[in-house]
Amino acid sequence: MKPRFSTHMLMSMLLLVTLLAACAAPTPTEVPTEVVTEVVTEEAVPLIRQYEGETIRALMYEQLPSYGTIDRLSEFEDATGIKVEYELLAEAEMEKKEFLDFSSHTGTYDVTNVHFWYIPQFAKLGYLEPLDKYIEEMSIPEWDSMDDFVSSYLDSQKYEGKLYGLTFQGIVQILYYRTDLIDQFCDGKPPETMEELMACAKAITEAGGGEVYGYTDRGSADPATFMSPVGWIYAWGVNFLDDEYHPQLTTPEAIAAMEHYVTLLHDYGPKGQAGMGWAEAEQAILNGVAAMHADTHDLGPDMVNPERSQFPNDISFAMPPKEQRYSQDFFASGLSINADSKHKEAAWLFVQWATSASTQKAQLAERSDFTVMSILESAEYIDQVPGGAVILEAAKVADPAYFPAIPEFGAISDVFSAAVSLMVAEGPQSVPAEMEKANAEIEKILQDAGYY
Repeated sequence: MKPRFSTHMLMSMLLLVTLLAACAAPTPTEVPTEVVTEVVTEEAVPLIRQYEGETIRALMYEQLPSYGTIDRLSEFEDATGIKVEYELLAEAEMEKKEFLDFSSHTGTYDVTNVHFWYIPQFAKLGYLEPLDKYIEEMSIPEWDSMDDFVSSYLDSQKYEGKLYGLTFQGIVQILYYRTDLIDQFCDGKPPETMEELMACAKAITEAGGGEVYGYTDRGSADPATFMSPVGWIYAWGVNFLDDEYHPQLTTPEAIAAMEHYVTLLHDYGPKGQAGMGWAEAEQAILNGVAAMHADTHDLGPDMVNPERSQFPNDISFAMPPKEQRYSQDFFASGLSINADSKHKEAAWLFVQWATSASTQKAQLAERSDFTVMSILESAEYIDQVPGGAVILEAAKVADPAYFPAIPEFGAISDVFSAAVSLMVAEGPQSVPAEMEKANAEIEKILQDAGYY
C-alpha cells in the first residue's frame, strides 16, 4: 500500500514552512549609489591665439613705418601663431595694386595701407571693413591704443561716423628756417603770423642779391602741390569746400590767402617756383637758396643731416604760420582691412598690433611720424627727434578737415594745382581771375558727381 498524507498533516507542514520563512534573515535592499562624473572642460583659447595657423597678406608702401613694422614681424607671429606675408612697393605702385584688388573683389590682400584722402572713396564703394565691432569685441589690451591716438590722425580714418583704419603714419606741417638769416634780418625770431612771414621773406630776398631768397614752397602743377595752398586758405578761416560741397575759392578770405601765397613764391621765392614741387622746394632750403619753407615734419632729419644739408647746424623748426588759424599740410596713412578678406579677425589682430603704442615705441630711433600722443609727449621723442617739441604742438592743432577728402579730390586737385602754378608764374595780380575759373571748374565737377 502506498502511504497517504492526511489533509491535516499537509496543512501543518505548510504552516511550518511559512513560519521558518518569516524567521529567516531579511535580504538587504540595495541602495543606489550616486555616480559623480568629473566634468573636464577645455581651457578657453585666449583671443590672441584663436587664429593660430592662419596666413594673412599685407600690402604696404615703402616708408619708414613699414620697414620698422616688417623688421618686427616675428613678435606678432610668435604672439599669435598667425603667419604674415607682405609686399612693400613704391607708393604709386601700391596704390594701383590696392585699387585693382579692391575693384576686382579678389581679396588678395587682407590688410592694406590706405591714405586718408582715399578713405571716403573706398568706404563709399564698400572696399573697406568697418573696424568698430572689432574694437569693441576683439581688442587685445596690450595693443589697445584707441585712447592714445592723436585725435586728428584717427579722425582722418573715419567716414560717415564709422572707422575704417587705424593710423599707421601721421605728419603735420612745421616751418623750417635758417637761424643765421632770421637773426640777421628778422629780429632773431621765426615769424609766427602770415604778416611776419611776408615781411621776413621780403627782407631776406632784398638782401640776398639774387642768390638767397626768403621763402620757398610748392608751385608746380603736380597734384601734390594741392596740399600747401589749400592749407593757406584754411589759415584765412575758410575751408576749401563749404558744408554743402561748394568750392570757396572766390570768397574774400580765399582770394587774400592765395594773393599772399603767390606773392611769397613769385616775389620772394627762387627762380622757377612755378615748376617746383615738394622735393624741389626742400632742396632749395637744403642748398641754401631759400631761407624758409613750410612743409611736413618728416623732412626734419634731412635738414640737420650733413650729408643732405649744407647748413645742418643753422636750420631750425617752428610752428607753421598763422592768420586766423594755423596753416596746414596734413598727412595720415592707416592700415585697413579689405572687405573681401577671408581672414578678417586675423587681419584685425595684425592692424591693432602694428599701430599699437608698444610697436611704434620700439621704432623711436628710426622715424618721427608716430601716431600716438604717449610717444609725441615723451622726453625721448622730444630729445631725439629733430623738432620734436614743435611737432607735438603742431599735432595738437592739426585738422584733417582742411582737406576735401571726398572721392572726387583727385579731379579737384588737378584743377587747383594747375591754377596755382599759373598764378605763381604770372604773379599776385592774376589771382582773382584764376581763382574764379578754378572755382567754376570744380563746381562743375561736383555738380556732375551729383553733390547738387
